[in-house]
Amino acid sequence: MREALLGGFANSKILENHGQRMINKQYKAGFTTKLHLKDLKIAKDISKNKKLKLQALEKTLKIMKKNNKSNANKDSSSYYLTLKKET
Repeated sequence: MREALLGGFANSKILENHGQRMINKQYKAGFTTKLHLKDLKIAKDISKNKKLKLQALEKTLKIMKKNNKSNANKDSSSYYLTLKKET
């Protein structure tokens, strides 16, 4: 799947690097999931102050919180582990 996506419009450095980490099951943090969660909480506070309801933000926050319970110090590619459990 990764190879197919790399050959099309979805091609990116993020897919190239994080996709390979997921395949290799290497989740050593470059930028930890707990920092992503912190940033997302800031975004939620801003959206609340602006009276914006951002459904994608809410869904992402839910997944990030769940992932953070066991993968807080891992790389953001570890979200795959949480999503994999849900499917």
